[in-house]
Amino acid sequence: MAMKLIWTETARLSCAEEFDFIDGKWGNKEVEKFIILSEEFLRILKTGLVEGKLTIKKDISLSVISRKTTLV
Repeated sequence: MAMKLIWTETARLSCAEEFDFIDGKWGNKEVEKFIILSEEFLRILKTGLVEGKLTIKKDISLSVISRKTTLV
């Protein structure tokens, strides 16, 4: 059964800032690649099969989306 993802306003802003950063540093083609990578990760995340690294606070986990990007 697919899980529902709920985006907080902070998450939305952070995602938009990440896209802007990638665009400013590497251009639109890299933004498109990152969007595809992110969509694939979120699709897998909805299945509940993604494992993340637990932080000191047990209700927070980290999952790597790309070499330079981690989802909290």
